[in-house]
Amino acid sequence: MTIKEQPKEMTRRQFLSTVGKVGGSVAVFSLMGTMGLLSPETMKAAEYEPPGPNDLHLSGRSGKKIIILGAGIAGMTAAYELGLAGYDCTILEAKSRSGGRCWTIRGGTSEAEIGSGTQTSRFDKGLYFNAGPMRIPQFHVTLEYCRKFGVAIEPFNNVNESGYYYNESVGALSGQKVPKRAAKADVRGYVAEMLAKAVDQNALDLPLTAEEKMKLVDYLKVEGDLNPDLFYKGSARGGYKDEPGSRLDAGVLRDPFDLKSIINSGFGKYFSNEYEYDQQMMMFHPIGGMDAIAKAFEKRIGNRIKFRAEVKEIRQSSSGVNRVHRHGIRPGAGNQRGLLHLYHSAFRLEEDSRRFFSRNVQGDSEH
Repeated sequence: MTIKEQPKEMTRRQFLSTVGKVGGSVAVFSLMGTMGLLSPETMKAAEYEPPGPNDLHLSGRSGKKIIILGAGIAGMTAAYELGLAGYDCTILEAKSRSGGRCWTIRGGTSEAEIGSGTQTSRFDKGLYFNAGPMRIPQFHVTLEYCRKFGVAIEPFNNVNESGYYYNESVGALSGQKVPKRAAKADVRGYVAEMLAKAVDQNALDLPLTAEEKMKLVDYLKVEGDLNPDLFYKGSARGGYKDEPGSRLDAGVLRDPFDLKSIINSGFGKYFSNEYEYDQQMMMFHPIGGMDAIAKAFEKRIGNRIKFRAEVKEIRQSSSGVNRVHRHGIRPGAGNQRGLLHLYHSAFRLEEDSRRFFSRNVQGDSEH
């Protein structure tokens, strides 16, 4: 007798998780509203659009208190903008410094991580390391604040063709420092050669006319620096064995790596990083370290920051909002709102906290 196994019923959580994987958070939010899983207040908050500067100034909300958790760039930006609109903001920061991940290490900087001792930087004077963000794309609003606060910036060289790639267990080029320009020239050269020959020999099923195929081959010649016979034999783009000198000294080109070695190296998959929208030149950074941005914000709202104010959780009760600090519970005023600018993994939100944020935060500002 064959027993047919009954399919297991899908739980509501599993169903929503599946929808999220396919349609993203917007699809899940919409479906939860349809299923009646969201409160009317939360559904109303979903339609909320953040106000512009004029809307905030004309709202007449002066005196309302807002608690912001985290004095990172996001938290300080919120305090700065809301302060301009007349809100009374207080930032609670667990550390003794502002900036959050926007952190610059200099000589004498100390840091104690959980489960380890204190480490102190021994950089020489004038040296520093941006341990968090280190560059700003030209379209980021951060640059507007730099301009407004007088933070001096300079170009950040995000592409260095003289840098090296290094891989292990990748064949003939394992354990070798390979100049980026050499790897890029060879990968592009060989790929262009293969495509050009395939197009020239009608080996590809392309919806192109003969004239269009000829134009494609011409492009691939230039892209890969191919010779007239569509072979890649090396390129000045990849560098020289002997650098060129005066007009009569053309230099000696480096020999390209062989096709198998350069393909097995895996270097080709690294090229696309500089093509990404937020990595394209020009890039910028503050002169002297990224923390110049944090310092500029702190200069303007520093009196609103409470350092070493570690908040363990937030509780919503009938008497109002209570903030549970490291040293005990501190009650909050009934008209207080909260903005959370921390990673959820660093902060514990109980169910009543979630209701608090849905009911009290989303109606005033995004969080």
